Amino acid sequence: ASCIRSVQSSNRVAIGKIIYVDSASGDDSCAIAVEAGCELVRLVAGRMSAARARNAGFRLSSADCVMFLDGDTVLHPDFLWQAMQAMQDNTAVVWGHRREAAPDSSWYIRMLDMDWIYPAGESAFCGGDALFRRSVLMQTGGFCDALIAGEEPELCARIRAAGWCIMHIDVP
Repeated sequence: ASCIRSVQSSNRVAIGKIIYVDSASGDDSCAIAVEAGCELVRLVAGRMSAARARNAGFRLSSADCVMFLDGDTVLHPDFLWQAMQAMQDNTAVVWGHRREAAPDSSWYIRMLDMDWIYPAGESAFCGGDALFRRSVLMQTGGFCDALIAGEEPELCARIRAAGWCIMHIDVP
């Protein structure tokens, strides 16, 4: 619920359709998504993976850009606007600073938090929470459904090979 609310609370950007893809969850997230006005897609058969879910979602979109978020992510209210400003002619992907909600809760969580500290500018890859140009996803075939991890770096390698840029911006 907090993920969906954070998208709906984005500043200076008109939010189009929010597509919630469910990978056979056992909680009430589908009901929460429908109540919040999201389009619901349920993956019911086959191997569940983030790559498969992301592909199912972006293929239903008609927007020029698609923002992927994991269900436990809270989007900063200014990220989408600033990411759209950074989406230049040769930029296919824009991502910002990913941070843990409670980095001081343990040394392990603190290390995870520090793992995503990157300088702003062109980067080799992004994490799962990033804004993608939809046409580039179509051009490159999207995420590799066969992967259960590492799908973002693999897709980013294909995006860069096609001549596109991945941009990290100094925004949470």
